[in-house]
Order: sequence, then structure tokens, then C-alpha cells
Amino acid sequence: MMMLRLKIAMDQNPWQRRELLRNGVDLYELSPTRMIRNDESLLPSMSLGRLHTKAAVIDESIVYLGSVNLDPRSASTNTELGLLAMCPALATQVLEVIVLAQRGSAYRLRFASDGASLEWLATTDSGDVVLTQEPEATPLMHLQNLLFGPFVPEQLL
Repeated sequence: MMMLRLKIAMDQNPWQRRELLRNGVDLYELSPTRMIRNDESLLPSMSLGRLHTKAAVIDESIVYLGSVNLDPRSASTNTELGLLAMCPALATQVLEVIVLAQRGSAYRLRFASDGASLEWLATTDSGDVVLTQEPEATPLMHLQNLLFGPFVPEQLL
């Protein structure tokens, strides 16, 4: 079975979450307020709520690192770059970095026990916390998505 781990920012298309989870993707959303902010961070370029680099590990042997977004604009219009390497040793190291970056700075998405609704799992010093509402999403953000969403064609997301 193929395993794909993605680390993405919270502003990705929320309508794709369920489909990604159904297809076996381990999905994490960065938290703008929970980002690791210390000298020991393995990702020193991390800024509040934004991580421009995308990283994916497929089957624990193929690594993707780059700035290309998962949309057609990155392939055809934007100046983006990505590196694909078939290297299990590198894949192991990238997974270690992803796991360390997730600790305390990201929410893991999963299906709730009903198999339909989503849960966000946050790891804290006290243990795991399960949230049933999208964390850090304000009513204004939801309104903006509702108002502007119809103007962005699905194929551009």
C-alpha cells in the first residue's frame, strides 16, 4: 500500500480534505499560532503560519521537496521548482524532519468515529487534544471562503 505524507498550510482547499483522507493521505495542517519558534527548529525558515516549502514522502523511498503548489498555476504560470529523488535514506531523514515539525505546530486531520465528520488532533505537553471544529478558523475566514470561493475555478485549486 502506498503511503503519502503531506505537510500543508491551513489555507489549502478545505473541500479536498475528505478526499485526501479517503485515499490514505496523512494530512497535517500548520497552525499559525502553534509554530515551533526556537533555536532548535529544524526548519529555520518557518514564519508565522507560512511554510513555503512543500515536502512529500511516498512509500518511504521517494522524496519531493520544492515550492510547487498542487495546482495548475504552479506548473504553467508561476516560477516554481521541485526536486524528486528516489532515495530511501533521504526519505527517512525527511520523515524525521516532518515528524519533528508536526510536534506542537500542526494539527493532524482524521475522520471521527462516525466516518464522515473531521477531527483535528493537536499534540500538547499534556497529551493529545481532539478538536471537532476547524481550529483557528474565524467566522470571517469562513465568510471569505464562501464569498470568494465561487470565483476561483476548481481546476485552479
